[in-house]
Amino acid sequence: MGFGMPNPTKDIMFINALMDDMNSTWANIPTLISLICCFTWLMLLASLSNTVTFGPRVAMILKMVTDIVQFLIIYIMQLMAFALVASMAFVKIDQFNGFYETILYLYNASFGSYSLTLFDSYDRPEMRIIGQAFLIFFVFVNLILLLNMVIAMMGNTFGAMSEISKGVYNHAVLQSLPQYKMNKYYGGIVAMVLPLSILSFLTLPLFLCIRNKTRLRQLSDTLKTINYFFIMLPITVIFMVLNLALLPFAYVRTLVVKIHLSLRTGAVCEAFFFLLLGVPLLMTYQVFDLIDFMRWSASMVDPSEKVDKTYISKQSFKLFY
Repeated sequence: MGFGMPNPTKDIMFINALMDDMNSTWANIPTLISLICCFTWLMLLASLSNTVTFGPRVAMILKMVTDIVQFLIIYIMQLMAFALVASMAFVKIDQFNGFYETILYLYNASFGSYSLTLFDSYDRPEMRIIGQAFLIFFVFVNLILLLNMVIAMMGNTFGAMSEISKGVYNHAVLQSLPQYKMNKYYGGIVAMVLPLSILSFLTLPLFLCIRNKTRLRQLSDTLKTINYFFIMLPITVIFMVLNLALLPFAYVRTLVVKIHLSLRTGAVCEAFFFLLLGVPLLMTYQVFDLIDFMRWSASMVDPSEKVDKTYISKQSFKLFY
């Protein structure tokens, strides 16, 4: 190509031609990205339907969409009727010189953007009167009748939905429950978080090839274990750091309680023993707390179902404090 630049290969030329074709049509990259962003925000709006605050509101909006669709059908039909009359009766006016131009002008007029001086170009006064009467009647139908009708329809829908907002929310939650239910055979693929989600992509061929349900469940459980391990690792570190940070306060608090108890019961040795060996004891308890924390975190059983609940009597509580 000159200037020491190598000639482009066929692959590079094909990619450049493909990019030019994509940018020259409506389905170019910025358009596709904008559509993706739009649907992403719509999915976010759909996810709000499962919340107590926004769920009934989203259901009301979806119900009002039905009212708006019904209104649009009536609006388009009467707009077409008026546009046909105007495009054939007032041909000399530029705004009505064509069916498309007539629709655009009447659409703007239905929202208040119109002028009665539009028909002053007619020499005959009766045509000016007929044209102005036609436009006034069209504005009356749209701004007063149809607009108030759609407001009344949406108001009735809002009032009806407000009375059953709690039921609407519960209905939306019940409908979405199957979507959030973890699949025991393929749940490990969708449960991975970034950057571990790359494992979902790498193990996807295995999920497609394996037909044995037992092995599928084992593979899914393995992915969930790996995912849970990397989530629990920072949580465990935070747990230990908080425990160590609160250890001096626990030592001082326990020492004050034991001194107060020794003054009442005369058990000075116990307070002196804790004064000397309290820190090593609390550090030892940290190890057992860490073991219990990791054991119950990795268990699928609620700890409250297995722990023996021993109730402390009021007499023991008053004696200790």
